[in-house]
Amino acid sequence: DYYFDVSCVYARIVLCTSPILLSFIMAKLIYQGTAKIPYGNHSSRTVILASDHRGYDMKQDILDYLSMQRMSVTNIGTHTQTRCDYPQISSDLGLLISNNLLCDTVGIGICGSGIGIGMPASKWPGIYAARCLTPEDAKISRSHNNSNLLTLAADILSFDEAREIVDAWLWEPFNLKEPYLSRFVQTMELEKKVY
Repeated sequence: DYYFDVSCVYARIVLCTSPILLSFIMAKLIYQGTAKIPYGNHSSRTVILASDHRGYDMKQDILDYLSMQRMSVTNIGTHTQTRCDYPQISSDLGLLISNNLLCDTVGIGICGSGIGIGMPASKWPGIYAARCLTPEDAKISRSHNNSNLLTLAADILSFDEAREIVDAWLWEPFNLKEPYLSRFVQTMELEKKVY
């Protein structure tokens, strides 16, 4: 069985579009045995954005899009359209999420295919990456798998499609019902054997 640990719950105040309104969003953890599992949706979490040169334009569009929604966003590069290799940027993205796994940090990585940008990041513990090509993919990656890294294919998706996927991914909560919770815990336990 799982229980809620109130000491691990903290509030973040996010200004809404109206300066008069405030939205109080709780960042939550759930315990399943000894496993600490972030739950809820990603809408109140800090989003780390990263891309290679092929994903640069889409990353800038998503950065602007999320900033307009007053979300907490950190852009770690690349910062130009000059050709670059994705492994180091992806690894930096994974490390930042891994180091802040229980402090509400998630990531979005973008490259041409949406595949390469997720691979080095996934070498870090606690990274659950999902390449999503549709909003439905994004919702399932969250509700069934509790993904914390979304990867996008700049060569395949339009900016509008990418925004729809990002919205679906950020707002879909992890489903705490079985079998999804126990499957996620099993994945975490397997990871402990590797690290």
